[in-house]
Amino acid sequence: MIKSVSLFFRNCCLHRRLRRHRIRLSRLYGFKLYEIAVVDSRCARLFVSGYVPDTVDGRLDLLTLHLYLYTGRFAPRFDLVIRSMMEFFVRDLDRSLREMGTGDLSVGKKVRNILMRVYGAFDAYRLSNSPSDWHNVLSRNIPNCDSVALNEHRIQFSSKLSGKALYEVVGRCGRLPSSSSMRIKALD
Repeated sequence: MIKSVSLFFRNCCLHRRLRRHRIRLSRLYGFKLYEIAVVDSRCARLFVSGYVPDTVDGRLDLLTLHLYLYTGRFAPRFDLVIRSMMEFFVRDLDRSLREMGTGDLSVGKKVRNILMRVYGAFDAYRLSNSPSDWHNVLSRNIPNCDSVALNEHRIQFSSKLSGKALYEVVGRCGRLPSSSSMRIKALD
């Protein structure tokens, strides 16, 4: 009886440690995936060629598109990673609004409005099946964009991403930071 109880508690502790490790690792991968999405959405070719206007809204729309592409690729299997990626997006959005001079009392409302816009675009992207649907959705969600060229970019980016595993995509940024440096970046 004592051996079985002790074995039970040892398994519970091991399960708790593994769960904490999985959560910590998913936060780390979510953070790196968000960084990669930001880097991919700031590709100079998209702005210089005139595919997307180089404004705050244009950058946000392009980031929304790339976040959707990463979410669509990794969401079914890596829900915790996608959730932490979106949490880092919200934190970065909050920080960016504060840097642009938005008052403390209105930051929450603006974040909510932007998130409604982002998730509305996610729904529109999810419902798009054919290339003509994508042209219409891209031209509606990203005003003043070249929807044909942006759709070609989306197709190329999706095909490049389709064969990759999560660790391959996250690993392309180089060595992953230690969990202590991650904690400092994420909580500040």
